[in-house]
Amino acid sequence: MPRSESVKRLQDFADAASDYFWEMDENLRYSYISDRVEEITGIPPEWFIGKTRQEAGPDSGSESVAWQQNIDLISRHLPFRNFEHTRTRKDGCTVHISVSGTPFYDDNGVFKGYRGACTEITELKNREAELSEKTALLQTILDTVPALVSVLDNDRRIVFANKRAVEHYQIPLEDIIGKTIKELLGDKYTTVIDSFFDELKATNRTISVPTFKSHIYPERTLWSLGSPIIGDDGTTKLGILRITMDTTDLQNAEEQLRQAQKMEVIGQLTGGVAHDFNNLLSIIIGNLDFVSEMLPAENPAQPIVEAARAAALSGAELNRQLLAYSRQQSLSPDATNLNDTVSQMRDMLCRTLGETNEIEVTLADRLWMADADRAQVESALLNLAVNARDAMPEGGRLAITTVNTSLDQDYAMQHAEVIPGDYVALIVQDTGTGMTPEEQARAFEPFFTTKEQGKGTGLGLSMVYGFAKQSGGHVTIESAPDKGTTVSLYLPRNRRARTSVRKKIPEPPRSGGEKVLIVEDDPSLRVLYVSMAKDLGYAVLEAEDGHAALAHLSADSEIDLLLTDVTLPKGMSGPDIAAEAMVRIPGIRVLYMSGYSRAPGTENATLGETAMLLAKPFRKKALADKLREVLRSTD
Repeated sequence: MPRSESVKRLQDFADAASDYFWEMDENLRYSYISDRVEEITGIPPEWFIGKTRQEAGPDSGSESVAWQQNIDLISRHLPFRNFEHTRTRKDGCTVHISVSGTPFYDDNGVFKGYRGACTEITELKNREAELSEKTALLQTILDTVPALVSVLDNDRRIVFANKRAVEHYQIPLEDIIGKTIKELLGDKYTTVIDSFFDELKATNRTISVPTFKSHIYPERTLWSLGSPIIGDDGTTKLGILRITMDTTDLQNAEEQLRQAQKMEVIGQLTGGVAHDFNNLLSIIIGNLDFVSEMLPAENPAQPIVEAARAAALSGAELNRQLLAYSRQQSLSPDATNLNDTVSQMRDMLCRTLGETNEIEVTLADRLWMADADRAQVESALLNLAVNARDAMPEGGRLAITTVNTSLDQDYAMQHAEVIPGDYVALIVQDTGTGMTPEEQARAFEPFFTTKEQGKGTGLGLSMVYGFAKQSGGHVTIESAPDKGTTVSLYLPRNRRARTSVRKKIPEPPRSGGEKVLIVEDDPSLRVLYVSMAKDLGYAVLEAEDGHAALAHLSADSEIDLLLTDVTLPKGMSGPDIAAEAMVRIPGIRVLYMSGYSRAPGTENATLGETAMLLAKPFRKKALADKLREVLRSTD
């Protein structure tokens, strides 16, 4: 074939190709460039002829930079491949070009220049940029996920991991990529992990391991999920996606919620039992009082009656402790200075602890006022001191500390019953025998005790627990065998002014003949209360429920006082009757009585802050004093 025809054929091939071809002489000036260059760059081929690479380079300078990066190869007349540059066309569009070249020589081996090709890769670069942007977005998203996300290839080497991997393995990400789990864990690697990956390899299904201990941090609990990455053909396994999450805090929160629910159920049961027990004790104590009054002081039966009454009163005190746990005791919260409370109790606490134990008190400066019933604070502190004494039979140290503190939202999320805010903390720490984790988990349950049989009721800590909850506070316990115990009682900060204390007006216990309407659904109690009131000199009407009470209120406008149980049957509560009574007889006095501080379904707010409440069981003198107080009040 003639040379001219061969050259023309090659020219046709060059012009038909999607790339453009070029040739440069030994001085690196263009001697040839195919027509395709104009379609790609917008510049006609003849413009390039005779120009050097630098002279014909793009205005961005990127081509010159690319040439400089390959100057070593060019200076040694070596081939170069796939270096990239960009060029701005006359229409303003940017094109990406990949350049490759190879030297050529004459028959004598003398270097004559370079020949090569340029490929437009604009679409490829745009796709790469789009993919890079999506990859960066995906990486950002995965880095915010509260779990370790990693991808392993079929050799179980990590090819991708998010930032959680750095926190988990405590090494830089670049030292994680390319490693196997076995290489990362070293001696801590176990056959359990092998079994996990073997099962993933043998199946096409996702596998979850809900609970296992961290190999790096044994105190943490993890959850892991593995899923094979399947190719488009549905069978080829490309690798493994693994997600691992630290569930320690979640499991702790769930356990605390379960514990709180259990304590709530126990509290409801305890409160119900205590309420019924109150009714029985009211009947026993009241009738024993009547028997004692009817018997001469020298009667041989008098000591027997007194012993029975003392036992019943002890039962009433036990019942009060049950009500404290179930958060149904009667409280009178006020602005309370815990520093004053601790200081005034110090001598008594020293006597309680005995000579073998020392007491250390640290009181915070500028302590906030707590919103709490001071008497119950004293009772809680005394209970904690007694527990500490019993836990230090050989002697020890009891530290009492007060401090201002704030429980934030993060803390509240871990303790479901806590409301974020300011609290005043009373911290009691002993150096006693401490408790095991199992004992600590049950410490606040009523009747649970670590003391010997017969040496404790198991109600001390449960009273503290109930008092804290009913006060809107929080209590924690930390303990370990032979490491002592720390109980922290958090009481809400009081932001109101100190309230005035109602002063009792001294009155004789007997009545002035006022008329009292007694509403009580329990027949035995109703008989007892009617007898007490009559014996005190009152004119008495009685009713078993709200409907009977309303009948009396409609028929008799001379009723001076309504004495009613809070919780009553047939759809009318004590507050409902009181509301009707005050409409029908303006100025009538109201005194509530209840075995609860608040009856089920009846909040304290329903009674009102100034409402008078007589807690069951009560003795005749208590009834006498309360009736006179209510009748003489001007509120």
